[in-house]
Amino acid sequence: SLLQYGPVLRKLGPEIIVPQATAAKLIEDTRADIETKYRAYKILNFFSRDAFLRSMLLDYKEVLHLFSKKLHDSIEIESIVEQIKDKLKTLPFTGIYVDDDASATVPFSTHLPAPDPSFMDKPKNLLLMLTFRDISLYTTDEFVHFWIKFPISFETLAQMRPVKKTFLSVEFLDTHGAATPWRIAVVCQGTLYNSIHETPSRKTDDEPWWVSTISLKKPTTDPAKCDLWMQNDVPQEGVVIVFLGTRSALKESCTVGLGTLQIK
Repeated sequence: SLLQYGPVLRKLGPEIIVPQATAAKLIEDTRADIETKYRAYKILNFFSRDAFLRSMLLDYKEVLHLFSKKLHDSIEIESIVEQIKDKLKTLPFTGIYVDDDASATVPFSTHLPAPDPSFMDKPKNLLLMLTFRDISLYTTDEFVHFWIKFPISFETLAQMRPVKKTFLSVEFLDTHGAATPWRIAVVCQGTLYNSIHETPSRKTDDEPWWVSTISLKKPTTDPAKCDLWMQNDVPQEGVVIVFLGTRSALKESCTVGLGTLQIK
């Protein structure tokens, strides 16, 4: 089971790529029999269930091929493949290098996602948290702006789903309480896409998560909006999540906890 073997796999460190790469190669090996392929898919499914190992699977072209090719294997394998694809469409903010992948118009501190040795991960283990303190000491601008470059290439995203049919949903926590002052957009390959709704909404009434969804069907071309959202040297390559908040609506000290990016 995942709880039984997960802690062992995490301790493998860089060597974790050995069973991953082996399983990935086997699913397209024409010499492998159906039972061998079934076991290989089970291994990949096992990795996809671990939030800290999941994103690594997208490094293998054989796994990305699952999003485009039609399978002619057993029903059992097709069911596992759907489970893998479903998991890979919900990615945590792991693998972020703050010096390169994050920037804000005011100082901030970070808490990076870190797995629990027991494998019993709690929400704090999975969150990328940015904390801002004494905001008004550092800016008189109307807006506070920060961005996170998500660890997925645009090319990988395009292989998972046709770009113009893709929706990206950002789930996050915020310490502002009943209403969040943050607005969210996405920049893909230097092109701005605003959220469908102006303000994020609660995932459900009884959950603390905020959700903002962006469609990649139609980019934002209004020059004023582009100037506002693309400030602070937003990267022109890759997938970048951009947050914007009106300074007067922000608490002097606040925290944003980034949970997942969902690809739909």
